[in-house]
Amino acid sequence: MLSAVHTARADTVATATLSVETSGEGFFDITRDVARFLQQSQARDGAVLVYLPPHWQGIYVAEHRNAPHRREGVLQFVGSCGQH
Repeated sequence: MLSAVHTARADTVATATLSVETSGEGFFDITRDVARFLQQSQARDGAVLVYLPPHWQGIYVAEHRNAPHRREGVLQFVGSCGQH
């Protein structure tokens, strides 16, 4: 289910490259790397977007709970709007 769309003006766009060394198939925690990026960016309010070019064509939610649970995420668009 999609909530109402909210808009806000941003005064900063920070960008960095994240290299993730993997040992093969599995999940890899990048929480500390993202937290360090936000700290170095002096982030206050907003959202962080993590983009790793996909080799699998899809978007996945990896659930660790045994029982059913609702997850909520954020969809964000950065770019220009209008008709062509």
